[in-house]
Amino acid sequence: MYENMRLKAKESGMDFNLDKINKTPNTVLSHLLIILSERFNLGNEIKEKIYQSYFIEGLDIGDKEILINIGKEFNINAGVINDFFNSKNIEEVNSYISVAREKEINGVPFFEMGIDFISGAQSSANLESAIKSNLS
Repeated sequence: MYENMRLKAKESGMDFNLDKINKTPNTVLSHLLIILSERFNLGNEIKEKIYQSYFIEGLDIGDKEILINIGKEFNINAGVINDFFNSKNIEEVNSYISVAREKEINGVPFFEMGIDFISGAQSSANLESAIKSNLS
């Protein structure tokens, strides 16, 4: 499952430790932490830490305590995070799944560019080509 991702990462100069990953996590709470972090203008930092935690450290980014600790590293209060991980917000993130299915999205990252889309790990050359073909 991860072999293409490992190859694409290596081509881009990233060293993923995918052998440390014990399970594919449910990422709903990760998405909620990202949404919450944007309110603190920390979206990019939190995304980077979540990716590092999963792809390099092999941590379960579906685990509530791991995510709370990530947020705390960036001074987001644990209580605020815990309160944000509520059923209403979980339902909202889950509602995006049906949209993804309708668009036949089956990999991340996913980019829509004009009439083209790219799903899953891709080389920078593929991304560049898709962007350029949609500039006109």
